[in-house]
Amino acid sequence: MDLLLASLAIDLVLSSCGAPILWQRVTINEPIKAEDLAFIIPGRTTFPEILEKLGTPDDISGSKRGPVAHYRYLDQKSFRVDLAWPLRFFIPLFAIPVISPEMSFADTSLGTDVFLVLFDSNWIVQEHAFAQQAHTAGFNPWPF
Repeated sequence: MDLLLASLAIDLVLSSCGAPILWQRVTINEPIKAEDLAFIIPGRTTFPEILEKLGTPDDISGSKRGPVAHYRYLDQKSFRVDLAWPLRFFIPLFAIPVISPEMSFADTSLGTDVFLVLFDSNWIVQEHAFAQQAHTAGFNPWPF
């Protein structure tokens, strides 16, 4: 009986490193909303004004018409549950390295936004638009 309690105690300590439920969220940059863009007037708004309101772009590339500033937003959510995790308490300690039961359900979703601003050679805004606008990552813990 003492050996069983000792093995359960050691198993609890060792298994605390791996949780049966994992929730994660990764967000990069702040989302850009339509009301954040009301100040942009094509033909009048300058690059310094864009920098002041929206911050530094993630990337600036060239095009035939002029430079293009890229603003990106990323939102990723993931969920994982190991339904066999409680079985660790019923498998003898010596069998753990050999038998590691796992029955997991997982779901990951990703939402991205890309906002582009096209400038002329004098760095005055000519056009702006969302090249890709997705809703933020949804969450559905049921994998089917």
